Amino acid sequence: MKALITVIHLTLLQIIKSKIFYLSLVLSLFLAVAVILFSDISLGQNIRIIQNFGLAGTFLLAVLISILASANIIGNEQQRGNIYLLKTKPVADLTYITGKFLGLTFGLLIIYLFSFLLVFAGASIFYEINTTQIIAPFVLSFLEIAILIAVAVLFSSFSTALFASILTLAIFFLGHSLDLIRSATTDSGFFLESVGQLVYYTLPNLEKFNLRETISNLPNLPTTYYWWTVIYASAYIIFCLCLSVIASNKREW
Repeated sequence: MKALITVIHLTLLQIIKSKIFYLSLVLSLFLAVAVILFSDISLGQNIRIIQNFGLAGTFLLAVLISILASANIIGNEQQRGNIYLLKTKPVADLTYITGKFLGLTFGLLIIYLFSFLLVFAGASIFYEINTTQIIAPFVLSFLEIAILIAVAVLFSSFSTALFASILTLAIFFLGHSLDLIRSATTDSGFFLESVGQLVYYTLPNLEKFNLRETISNLPNLPTTYYWWTVIYASAYIIFCLCLSVIASNKREW
């Protein structure tokens, strides 16, 4: 447990000391100003624009930061020298991977929560924002970010930071297009249909977490939907971390 806490602590320090962290703070401020200014020219749709644009903007910012931070922090671990410090403790690969994931997740939660509060707290000064409508999309969006962090950790465990970032970004776009891929490959021949099915059931279905586009008309989803979504996210994260441990065991530091 002490080793796990050490890894989490070092990872959080890496995030806070990185240029990416301060860049995210500046971008959050610009985003908050942009949301308020854009809502002023929205022809009476101020609240809707703030909710839609605010949720989408803070989410995309968090996704970008999570991919860059996750891939770079783990991908550059050997170059920074922290990996040698941890390996002399000694630290098991499971502890190292889990600690890195939790540290990155906590760090990104701070960044995402900061940008989210900054945007909507700033907007609430000028407009009356229904906070109950944005809680569920925020929570599900963060679960999606946690999955992307786990995916980035997986790719970073056997590739360079740049390649891991590109692969994770590809997973992000594919994860939001699985229904389209499945429909396009249906009845397209055995091979293409098999590939479509493989992609559909292997990659994370990130559309399950997307309530941002329906914020103005949020569907009355049952409580079980949210519980199953949490279970799905947890299972996929564990799956990625287990693969990361396997890949890390075979990697020579």
